[in-house]
Amino acid sequence: MVAWTFGFRALTDENGRLIWISAARPGRTHDVTAARHDHVLAHLRAAGLGALADLGFRGLDNDVRDPVIVTGFTASRAHKLTPGQKDANRPSARLRCGNLRAPLR
Repeated sequence: MVAWTFGFRALTDENGRLIWISAARPGRTHDVTAARHDHVLAHLRAAGLGALADLGFRGLDNDVRDPVIVTGFTASRAHKLTPGQKDANRPSARLRCGNLRAPLR
């Protein structure tokens, strides 16, 4: 059996109203690659919105003065997270978790 998956990127406002949705891309397409091809940063800026994103989106928005994509802090073997960084990661993880994967039924 062959299974095909497709991924969509959707932007909503704070009330859940759809602002923009991408075209379908193969499920194997990395989030950052799809976001770059779909010009997600431009759509966010045009709508005057920002976004909380998971660590898979690190490096997408390098605008230090006016970022529209906010990701959490990441640890490595050589660099452990401080208690403050862990505390900063918790709210974004809670806010993102309900919207990451929406099953189609």
